[in-house]
Amino acid sequence: MVGRAMLPSPDAIPRSAFARRATLLVFVLAAWVLAARGADWHVAPSGEDTASGGVSAPFATLMRAQAAASAGDTVWIEGGTYLLTDQQIARSDTLYAYVHDFTKAGIAYRALPGRTPVFDFSAVRPSARRITAFYIRTHDLRFEGFHVVGVQVVIRAGEATNTQSECFRIQNGNRNILDRLVLRDGMGIGVYIIGNSADNLVVDCDAYNNAGLDSLSIGNVDGFGAHTSANGPGNTFRRCRAWLNSDDGFDFINCRAPAVIEECVAAFNGYLDATLSRGGDGTGFKAGGYGRNGSALPSPVPRHVVRRSLAVYNRANGFYANHHPGGLDFLHNTAFRNANNFSFLNVLPDNLTDVPGYAHLIKNNLSFSARSNAVVSLEPAACDSSHNSFDLPVTVTSADFVSAPNDVGSLLAAISVPRGSDGRLPDLDLLSLRDDSDLIDRGTPLPGDNYHLSAPDLGWRENVYTPPGAYGRWSLLQFPIGTPASDAAPVSDPDNDGLANLLEFFHASDPHAASPAGERTAMLRQEDGALALRFPVTRELGEVTWQVEYSTDLTLWQTTSHPFAVETQDLDRVYLRVPLPTPTPALFWRLKIMLPEG
Repeated sequence: MVGRAMLPSPDAIPRSAFARRATLLVFVLAAWVLAARGADWHVAPSGEDTASGGVSAPFATLMRAQAAASAGDTVWIEGGTYLLTDQQIARSDTLYAYVHDFTKAGIAYRALPGRTPVFDFSAVRPSARRITAFYIRTHDLRFEGFHVVGVQVVIRAGEATNTQSECFRIQNGNRNILDRLVLRDGMGIGVYIIGNSADNLVVDCDAYNNAGLDSLSIGNVDGFGAHTSANGPGNTFRRCRAWLNSDDGFDFINCRAPAVIEECVAAFNGYLDATLSRGGDGTGFKAGGYGRNGSALPSPVPRHVVRRSLAVYNRANGFYANHHPGGLDFLHNTAFRNANNFSFLNVLPDNLTDVPGYAHLIKNNLSFSARSNAVVSLEPAACDSSHNSFDLPVTVTSADFVSAPNDVGSLLAAISVPRGSDGRLPDLDLLSLRDDSDLIDRGTPLPGDNYHLSAPDLGWRENVYTPPGAYGRWSLLQFPIGTPASDAAPVSDPDNDGLANLLEFFHASDPHAASPAGERTAMLRQEDGALALRFPVTRELGEVTWQVEYSTDLTLWQTTSHPFAVETQDLDRVYLRVPLPTPTPALFWRLKIMLPEG
């Protein structure tokens, strides 16, 4: 939030020696990193694979970039749409067509900062083949910041016994990172990790609007899945979202090594589209199991972890043990409006006989407004289960939450809110606890927990009260709760004196009474003939900052910094004087006032 008075002033207090040393250290480290990094290669929609791959002569395809790159190199991907066809298929076998086939280790494939590459696979339709858009069978790769759309399924029901396609498949690859990827509007699984793949991280990725072609493939299309061998531990999904995938959001069936889901969101899975046409199984977090078919079980049976995650309106279950033959960890999760919010269904070691859940660790979970059941298939005496909303003397109502809408449109809008520029999820109001909820402090401390009062809260997000800053406290005094937004907003000017509320705060003036001109920023001539800015400033600026800017044309403004002096002061404010250079470098000066967003 920015306020401007013609002629503002910067914070001219010099930085400490520590700050200068810290800045120097940053520069030294940055220089070292640049020196240590490998070569850069470039890919663009307008590129040519016969080009050199430099910034002014980019390649056209990632496969050509892989051929040129070596471990430690970075392939920078220009924004725009990359239209893939059957001609770009890198390799095929009797079952799959692999459009991209990554076999060189240690290379990063990154979108250029501020750009959005989109790889469109809607025209890749090889006959009688499953399709993998990005096939990773090596180690230490990084894929960052692009979209994968339109991955197709071409095999119809009756042509095979089973089929699926995948946006990303990691097979026998370790320590790969998928970061800030969007996997959408197609027929393929978002991310599929199999084989001896270990310690891969999928972070800040979204998979949505993916549905199979027909009855053969609809039940296969999950957002994210780990289905590795016993030699594939340590795969983690962190801060990922999966919504409107025709089968499940996250799926660990047949995963024989421990895997983790944390801070993730699964919503409206098991539906084909926003009209909620029925799709496949429809579980938000399918946390284990081996098919309940009598097949051999891994030894030991892995203990997967699902923590601090949110399941909303999935067709069947929000959180599901899925006939697992042992215990799983369900910690600090929130389930809302799923058919069954939590199902802890286990199977006996015969992998045939279903029984209520046993050996699970179930702590600090929150269930609200299930469409059918809050909890099913749980044997509390056989589990370490406590401090959950379904076993505490609490009543959960909509009044406990900042936001808990029931209608589909509002829920879809809430879970699909755009990410920040750094790829992080914003602080969602959805199913976050209000400050006065009796679900606060009702949990039990767990390893790694951070909580702000006497105990953890229930559910996926800890309620951390952030006291208002100096401007917020002033605003609450001047504009009590219930004041129309047209009067209370920082940019509003309820007294029509030309000073927005943010400037009234800065100058310690009254937002409800017009301030005289002398109480604002003024330009004056000093005794030595030089110009200066003079303005009042509240004694407690807090988070609000200011700087002086100058311009020669009222269009391009530049920041300058000059020493200031305290001219006079009274109870509420001080008057500052900022001398301007002589001769002046500009015709126009202004004071810029800044309030951090949020």
